[in-house]
Amino acid sequence: MKRFKYLCAEWPVSIPMLAERLRANPFSDEAGDGFTLERVRNSVIEGRHFEKVVVNESVSDPFGNESTFELVTYRDISFRLSRTYPQIELRNPPRSIRGFVNRLAEVMQFKVAVESLAVDPLLWADGIKNAGQVSGYVQTIDISGVAVEAEVTARFGLVGKRDVLSAASKLVAKRAHTVDRLCMRIASPLGEHSVILTATGSVRADDNVPEDVLSLVRDSLPIVEASSI
Repeated sequence: MKRFKYLCAEWPVSIPMLAERLRANPFSDEAGDGFTLERVRNSVIEGRHFEKVVVNESVSDPFGNESTFELVTYRDISFRLSRTYPQIELRNPPRSIRGFVNRLAEVMQFKVAVESLAVDPLLWADGIKNAGQVSGYVQTIDISGVAVEAEVTARFGLVGKRDVLSAASKLVAKRAHTVDRLCMRIASPLGEHSVILTATGSVRADDNVPEDVLSLVRDSLPIVEASSI
């Protein structure tokens, strides 16, 4: 599946100026990390960030002789930087994005704050459906923090062959709760596709989801809360 992570940031410079600063910090083995740009427009930059990771590994042979060797790997993050919200899209990101975030802040002379998102997946799904470009329904939903009684909460998930929102509403019964994630079935001219939306602003989508549907998912991301990474 394709994976996406969305973040927000307030750029202190224009997108073309940001592109120039990224170009001034290209990747090389000597530098250890850097950027390559694949596409630059007035409002959007698409590119990749590479980070060289060197780890010294030690192994012992059956006679107790220890050898040390250097293991070199590379972290690779494909990104889309935009003038409008969400300003940062990461594509198939690794588990840790700290190196990318720190390097981006350094390029911007630490005048930008990259923030993680806390969103309501239901609002996100509503935005996708209300755009009128595709049809879809919520096939699965994961809910936690459902107040049962004092100091007792419940967590549950629903799966259906049709929209599960009415059933979820009956179970929650107006009690406090949190929607952690949901899976939408979205119909496009190429067929039906699964798109998972999470409360942390991330997406998992079938490999065959068309680019226009992915753009709709991105553009429908609601503005809720942000916190510094």
